[in-house]
Amino acid sequence: MEKYGAAIVLLLSLSCLAGAQKPKTDKLLPPSESHGMTISGYGCDPELLKDLPGSSQSLFDLTVWAEYGKKHKRYWEKTYGSYKITTKRSGNSSPEEVAAGASIASYDFGPMNKACDEWKLQVRSTLKIEPNEGEKPKQ
Repeated sequence: MEKYGAAIVLLLSLSCLAGAQKPKTDKLLPPSESHGMTISGYGCDPELLKDLPGSSQSLFDLTVWAEYGKKHKRYWEKTYGSYKITTKRSGNSSPEEVAAGASIASYDFGPMNKACDEWKLQVRSTLKIEPNEGEKPKQ
């Protein structure tokens, strides 16, 4: 019986170690040059895919991108991952406010912002480039 217990503990510890590994993001790093121009900026943008019916969550993709040259042409972009984001609905908005573009939902982008910050840190440390001043994810 003790052999089975030890085997189960060993299997559980191996599966925990395997789950703790981060995926390699080499394919998610922009090239330092594209179209004959050097990288001039980079960042992340959330993209709403859909509201999840019957829940207070929405599904978003996080897109990472890079710009090149003096005109900051965005020649590279990839989907970094999908995230379920908590949604707060505002029931106080009138139809007129909604028609005028008033926000009827707010999102907790905490997990996406953390992933974006980690990606930017990896780009800075790997490519040795600082982001453009004022570059922030659209929210």
